[in-house]
Parts: sequence; C-alpha cells; structure tokens
Amino acid sequence: MSGIDTLFPRPECGARDLADAGTWIQRSEKMTRYMAIPFAPFPIPALGPAGETWCAPNSSRYEIMRLVAGAKDTIRITRSVPPVPVSAAERDSIIASFEAKGPTGLDFGRIPRTKPVIDRITVDEQGRAWIRRTNAQGAVAFDIYGSDGRLMATADLGPHRSPSFLPFMVRGDNVYMVVLDEDDVQHVARFQIEHR
Repeated sequence: MSGIDTLFPRPECGARDLADAGTWIQRSEKMTRYMAIPFAPFPIPALGPAGETWCAPNSSRYEIMRLVAGAKDTIRITRSVPPVPVSAAERDSIIASFEAKGPTGLDFGRIPRTKPVIDRITVDEQGRAWIRRTNAQGAVAFDIYGSDGRLMATADLGPHRSPSFLPFMVRGDNVYMVVLDEDDVQHVARFQIEHR
C-alpha cells in the first residue's frame, strides 16, 4: 500500500539562490512574509510535449536550454539582447503601491535598474519554444525556436498589450492570448500564424 512515483524527475533549471535573491522576506514573531521583488530575475521553466524542459536559468540574460531527463546533450541558445531599463515612473509607481498603507521597511534599492530579458517561455504542441521578451521599444516580441534549437521566426505583438502572467496558448497555426484594450479591459484574441 505504498505510493510509487510514476513521474520522472524534471531536470533542475537555474539556482534556488536566484529566487531567494529576488524576494523580500519580512519576519515577525507571528509570521514570515514573502514578496517578489518587481523586475528581479528568476529561473523560468516550461515543459514540452515530449517531456523535455525548456528553461532560462536566469531571466536577466538571454540564455535558454532544452533539457531531456537522462540525456547528456543539452541544447543551449544564447543571444545578445539590449536591456530594457525600468523607468523612473515605473519605479515610483511600484514604491507607491507598496507604501500606500504606510511605510513597509522594504529595501527598494533591491529593485533592478533593468527588466528581465525573458518574460516567459511557452512550448506549443509541436515542441516549439516561444520565448516572450520585451524589445527595446517596449513592445512584446516572441522568438520561436524549433525542437532542434534553431530560430524559426521572431514575431512582434505590435500595438497590443498583454501582461506576461495572462494566458498564452498556441494550437496549430493559431495563437490565443489575453490582450488589454485602451481601458485595460481583458479580451481573448486569436492571431493566425502566416508562413512565408
């Protein structure tokens, strides 16, 4: 009557220290409170359809790996991407939102000066990795890599806005995601992939 784990262990991606470094930890006699530091780098893993793991060990640099449990070979992709600075207005807005109810004692000097290079990794049903990032103009862009690590395309979201935590899915030649209108109202949008 003992349980048997039927799932294979996922390869580790990045160091746990990175997650701790990107967190404010406040302790009192009664509780411990953890808060993510805005724009702090973190590891980003994504599971693919064949059980492979695509990951960015540290979102502050453009480095992506494709890992397969038990395999010795790893696909590693690196690229030079200009960093996007955190604006003074964004920084002030973050501080104001945390301190809206009074001083928090948080060390706001730990907020990075630049945004993470990679926002999110999504793997579609064909095993292609969609690397979401913010380009130098502040717009959302996706670098699409095949399962062999070859860059297939880069897609720009154009004028559409979509926070990285909102759903994003690729099915066949259709991309489904939640976008915001000018009033920040969420809408589900479908984009079609054009092959050229």
